Amino acid sequence: MSQHANRYYYAINEAHWKRETRSGDKNMDFLNDLLGFVGAAVEGVLRFVRMLLFWSFDQVSAIPWGSLSYLPVWKVMLLSSIMALFMLFLYRMAWAFVEAGEKALAALILLVTVFIRSMPIIVLAGVAAAAGAWVINNVNF
Repeated sequence: MSQHANRYYYAINEAHWKRETRSGDKNMDFLNDLLGFVGAAVEGVLRFVRMLLFWSFDQVSAIPWGSLSYLPVWKVMLLSSIMALFMLFLYRMAWAFVEAGEKALAALILLVTVFIRSMPIIVLAGVAAAAGAWVINNVNF
């Protein structure tokens, strides 16, 4: 775990043992635990992808690029085709990350749009509650 994830993990566990038993805290604890789990899962996946990328680059760097002129033509053609495949796979991986980034950005924009659209409704609900409280406190029949 990274240092940030370690601090977050210990903060969640420490908060787990020091919980107060208010009714609203259980929902927030669940959300905090869920977000911690999702964050740890994403960090683990990204660490694994990074390990695979470094392994792939190590495999490419292990090829004797300096002695290509001494190799037979069929080996040079094989190395060229392997390098072309490697570049194709890197391009496909980068394109998948770009598409995922576009979808994540679109989802974030949609989420912010929903929050903005719900603001008037929340304000109206607050005004209705305030009016109801004022009527209950100030109107007597």
